[in-house]
Amino acid sequence: MKINLTSTPVQELWQEGLALGLFSDERPPRGYTGMVDWRLNGMISRSMASGRITGKEGETVLLAPDRRAFPSPKVLIVGLGTAGDLAPNNLYQAGAAIVNSFTAAGCNEFAASVPGAAREELSTADLAESLLSGMLDALGASGRLSEQWPSIYIVESYHLLRDVERGVRSAIDGLQRRDDTFSAT
Repeated sequence: MKINLTSTPVQELWQEGLALGLFSDERPPRGYTGMVDWRLNGMISRSMASGRITGKEGETVLLAPDRRAFPSPKVLIVGLGTAGDLAPNNLYQAGAAIVNSFTAAGCNEFAASVPGAAREELSTADLAESLLSGMLDALGASGRLSEQWPSIYIVESYHLLRDVERGVRSAIDGLQRRDDTFSAT
């Protein structure tokens, strides 16, 4: 398993899967989710309008966009509840849901953004740590050896990458303290 940080625009990512957070009270979607919605000609907005996607906390919806419109063959929408209620615990749960959904879909690598990373009232490092901790704990619970875990790409704006890196390091350190057999590459 490798954990990679990148500022590559989401519309240029070629990983098997791309996970995006969606707030139930943001219509149309904003941030990376809004950018992907635009690239998919409103696929996410239409799914919200029809009630197929709500953004309710814990919701996961796997989309299969046309590869001519978007490079990632699997786009996972993860419901986060309302934007005002975003907290590290929400992202821990979202991280676990991302891993469980992509594992079930057979993805060997996926990318995910850190929802809420640019919000001033929340620490980007804490949010990144929570998201990745949820991912790593779900992978640990899967029973697979860490060498068989998928590669994870955390995508975020360049100016936030240093904070994301601090959060990623904290998540890995926490896992290593809990599990002496884990080694990060």
